[in-house]
Amino acid sequence: MCRSDPQIALAVTLIMASADSWIFGSSTSSTLTVRWRRQTTAFTAGSRVEGSRSVAVVLRHAGGYFCRGTPGSTRYAGGRAGKAATVTVIVGTSGWQYRDWRGRFYPPRLPQRLWLEHYAAHFDTVEVNNAFYRLPERRVFEAWRSRTPPQFVVTTKASRFLSHVKRLREPAEPVARLMDRVAGLAEKSGPVLLQLPPSLPADPALLDECLSCFPPGTRVAVEPRHDSWWTPEVAGVLVQHGAALSWADRDHRAITPLWRTADWGYLRLHHGHAPWPRYDWGCLTYWAGLIAETFTNAEDVFVYFNNDPGCSAVDDAITFAEAVRQTGQWVTRVPERRPAWGADDPVWAAAAP
Repeated sequence: MCRSDPQIALAVTLIMASADSWIFGSSTSSTLTVRWRRQTTAFTAGSRVEGSRSVAVVLRHAGGYFCRGTPGSTRYAGGRAGKAATVTVIVGTSGWQYRDWRGRFYPPRLPQRLWLEHYAAHFDTVEVNNAFYRLPERRVFEAWRSRTPPQFVVTTKASRFLSHVKRLREPAEPVARLMDRVAGLAEKSGPVLLQLPPSLPADPALLDECLSCFPPGTRVAVEPRHDSWWTPEVAGVLVQHGAALSWADRDHRAITPLWRTADWGYLRLHHGHAPWPRYDWGCLTYWAGLIAETFTNAEDVFVYFNNDPGCSAVDDAITFAEAVRQTGQWVTRVPERRPAWGADDPVWAAAAP
């Protein structure tokens, strides 16, 4: 289990995995004391807390506590020392296995088989893109769970078989297969990203049927890419299932409506042009500010950078984390050092005079 630090005094707010079960508490030692449903209880790291519809585990993390719910219903709490709960922004990149990150983010001699461990030492989450092209076996998800720290969360992009081949039709079997594999992550299972093909026009009934196939409590982020999806009826389907519309940015421009359809959020930053594929400070501060304005205390927002060439995703994640901090919100870990750059880098070359 996570270690607790008896030297840190904490004031924290916790939210249970069950939407109707709130916990408020504070700690001045390695023991977390909470008042819940008019009862005061002391918890140590690893304690199980039973809610009305779920079980959570209290863990120490980055100067605060959070409750990890049952798979698919993770809830973070943005508690920090001496401060009430804020929106928690959970930042990572879309994938970690990029060859041009060697020597920039990964040490030159670090074997590729250890890249996940290095990545997880600097970030608290990753969006697994390769599951879209080929859904890994359950043992792969189990291995990812065993190789990452206790607080790490893995978001899985749903297989293209469901979204692009079946085009959301007959979703029961593909969803069941996906969730059976993802169950290998256990408590480290985060949201599922359902990205729809640009050629798929809106069909609210199909989306409703597909979302109904996911187990209760599963967080699903939906990323439509056909303009016909931007209707109140579609928004209503998302709200009904507690599914987040995935906000998306390309070239410093929002390419989706900025709907809030759930008590959590999801943002994908595909690429900027400062120079390509980098984002500039102004764009990142805009998104950080919008998250702070849209979401409320103890809610969380997952943000993934998909602009991997030249290690831009890592560099922009660091900049974005600073923008989030300036809004007063809590952000998960990012690397302390920026990636190494050089004259052979295509992004550097594009910026050179």
